[in-house]
Amino acid sequence: MTVKIGQDNREYTITVCDQGDGIDTALLPHVFEAFGHPDGMHHTKGYGLSLAIARQIMLAHHGSIEIKSSKGQGTSVTLRLPEVTA
Repeated sequence: MTVKIGQDNREYTITVCDQGDGIDTALLPHVFEAFGHPDGMHHTKGYGLSLAIARQIMLAHHGSIEIKSSKGQGTSVTLRLPEVTA
């Protein structure tokens, strides 16, 4: 697993990458849907809420979350948050 943290253009980024099984590209459009993990996407027990909640938290802070993945090649999750001035 690799974690990268950076700042660019008044935006902070955190990217977490793994070299796991990855997610089938056909399933990627559904990863942020609550209760929406199709068969084959969720490898542990759960309700399919984690990424939906993470997305809502990022949006509440004017940020974003993005997932890139290929089956058999791992997954990359990038969180982006704007710089906030006091």
